[in-house]
Amino acid sequence: MIPFPELVNISINQVEDISRQPQVERELVLMKLNADSSTRAEIMWLVDIFRGKIVDISEHSVTIEVTGDPGKLVAVERNFSKFGIRELARTGKIALRREKRGETAPFWRFSAASYPDLEDSRPINSFVEDAIQSLKGQVSTSTVCTFVL
Repeated sequence: MIPFPELVNISINQVEDISRQPQVERELVLMKLNADSSTRAEIMWLVDIFRGKIVDISEHSVTIEVTGDPGKLVAVERNFSKFGIRELARTGKIALRREKRGETAPFWRFSAASYPDLEDSRPINSFVEDAIQSLKGQVSTSTVCTFVL
């Protein structure tokens, strides 16, 4: 371990235990894998499946970045271990408390499929209006509409 040349002073304003509250929880892992021409395609395929990124590549290795919940990262390590993990760095859990319904603005351009409490936060009329504007070419970004009956 390399010692820090000088001490770092970090001010902590508040610490809150949110372990028993609804929360968004993530971890980050950086993993350097053995990779040659015969394994790169499979590694790229797995990185895509886990919605990760290739952040560095060399003649004999690939470094990937994957974020997700702790269970996902266990699956990532298990699936990539067959290539040989040269190095691994993992952040540990970080989390933010989820807001209650109505306390936060809806995510207009993102899917709320995994957030059932957001399904009712946007009136159905606004989805229809966006779809009509999109069909008329009046919206520059694509709009995805999901109707649950």
